[in-house]
Amino acid sequence: MLNGGPQYVSPTTSLSSIRRDPVLVVTRKEEESITIEGGIVITVFDIRMNRVKLGIVAPGLRVLRTELLERKKS
Repeated sequence: MLNGGPQYVSPTTSLSSIRRDPVLVVTRKEEESITIEGGIVITVFDIRMNRVKLGIVAPGLRVLRTELLERKKS
């Protein structure tokens, strides 16, 4: 976390550079999900070539793609 807020990671950031906090790494197949405390559910909808399509349910939270967040900062 930076300044007490969430840590935003660029898609080009290497995992080794963000490993200050514990990281859960999981393998999922299509239609499998990960559930996080607070009603957050991340589901793999589709996997094709080098793209993964995710669905994210996060009640009461705003979810942004990192590149959109970075664009807002500049």
